[in-house]
Amino acid sequence: CFTKMAITTSSLSDMCDSPSGAKDSLEHDAWAFEAPSDVAAAHEQQGLENYVSELEMKLAIQTNLLEDTVRLHQKLEERHLALEAGLNWKDAQLETLARETSEVWMRLSQDVATACREREEWRRQALRLEEENCLLRDALLERQV
Repeated sequence: CFTKMAITTSSLSDMCDSPSGAKDSLEHDAWAFEAPSDVAAAHEQQGLENYVSELEMKLAIQTNLLEDTVRLHQKLEERHLALEAGLNWKDAQLETLARETSEVWMRLSQDVATACREREEWRRQALRLEEENCLLRDALLERQV
């Protein structure tokens, strides 16, 4: 389970020969042992730093995408409002033209009705004049005979 082991057979024999040497040797070589938890912790720390860095990159990308999306949404909203304003203006123009057309048709129908009445009056007058003309012609023919 240990990753490094610095104790060798010669260092073990040195430790056994002198009682104080064993203690000194153990203290001196203590740095040579790395517990698996220290290595795993360092590895885990590096992995976490990489993970945090990756998350920060993803966050930056997502932030840029969100900002682009918000700008696009604002532009589309502006275009939508402009189109609605144009549509309202066109609707107003169309309503004005429809009203004017309606007024023209009403005046035209009144003019046509008036022209029809006048036509009938002219026909009656023409018939009356035709009858008078016939009477005058007959009277003139009778006088000449």
